[in-house]
Amino acid sequence: MGKTKLIAVGNTVVAGMTPALRRVFHEISDLVVSLSQNNFVFYHTVGAKVAEVSNEAKAEKYGTEPVPRLAAAMGIDAGVLWSTMRLNRDYSLDEVKRLAGLKTRDGRAGVAWTHLVHLLTINDRSVRDKLIDQVVGEGLTVKELLAEIQRRFGTRGRGGRPMTRPRTPFACLQQIAQISSTLVSRHEDVWSDALVEIGRLPPDNYTPEFLAQLDEALEQQERVADVTGKDVKKLRELRERIAEIVEAKKKKGK
Repeated sequence: MGKTKLIAVGNTVVAGMTPALRRVFHEISDLVVSLSQNNFVFYHTVGAKVAEVSNEAKAEKYGTEPVPRLAAAMGIDAGVLWSTMRLNRDYSLDEVKRLAGLKTRDGRAGVAWTHLVHLLTINDRSVRDKLIDQVVGEGLTVKELLAEIQRRFGTRGRGGRPMTRPRTPFACLQQIAQISSTLVSRHEDVWSDALVEIGRLPPDNYTPEFLAQLDEALEQQERVADVTGKDVKKLRELRERIAEIVEAKKKKGK
């Protein structure tokens, strides 16, 4: 994701940021250009900025819900930004560089960012590091790592930053509209063309790890379709009931 695309996706959201938060957004935009997103240094650097804006003592400077706002502007889930903050908090720059240099027995990169996103939900650093050793030693794919995490911890209780709940019902509706718009933009501007390109890749690109990543993307999209379908139904029910109340108030006021 290049700088122009990032800003294009988040243009409306950026306009509503405080000047300080807008400056951080553009700093991250510049990092996207200057550093490879496969480079753990990129995520570690972004994590420092996320830690800065999420400091509640600086709420007046960065506004309400600064991390979800940054995520919406970038067209990503806020969980990714929380993961970068945890990476920055738990690992020094030298440790991050060491992680990036780990190799499997057959010479492949031992740990990918998608591995780390799931590993960083584990609060116990010693347990997490042992899992990293297992990922590298056994060459686990992301899907295999998830299965191992679920086997050890179940689907809950792994830790991680809780989602930020909007402070008011009106803010909740704003968040739904904002993130939904970002998701649609991401599909129209990026995913639709990328999926066509994926289908045209030479067969040599289709590896077991590639298939595992496709399975994960499919699974998550199916979850999105399921929960958004339920949300749409509930929103329609609310709209019908609230529209009747508003109309009744109008008639009473005449």
